[in-house]
Amino acid sequence: MQTQIDWTEPFILTLVGFHVVFLAWICTGRKQYARTAVNFFLVGGLIFASRWLNTLGSQHYAKLASVDYFDPHGTFLGVMWAAPLLGDLVLLTIFLLRQSMDMMIQVKRQQLRREQAAEKSGKVGRSGNSGKSKKQR
Repeated sequence: MQTQIDWTEPFILTLVGFHVVFLAWICTGRKQYARTAVNFFLVGGLIFASRWLNTLGSQHYAKLASVDYFDPHGTFLGVMWAAPLLGDLVLLTIFLLRQSMDMMIQVKRQQLRREQAAEKSGKVGRSGNSGKSKKQR
């Protein structure tokens, strides 16, 4: 088994290129909630498929590369495939949390605006109910 990766091999260059393009795809869609959510599950599925891809790669390595990089433990695929995807998954999680936080802030601002408008029109008084309905008190 070879311990050094030939970085000029088309298979390795394609794999690295895939990760670069996919990271760019993720970053350009960071403000689109649906795209971010779909990417999150797509990346999770790709990581989940790592074991199957390693088995497939070891069976057909001659078509992919000059050396069998696909060891039984999946070390190569773990480092070159799953680790960058895990980084993407962390990034997607941050984007989703940020979008959720922004949405919560937007909803709260709308709520405060409605309360202020109702207060100005004299419909709701500040008699200590703090916006709770009769059932909640």
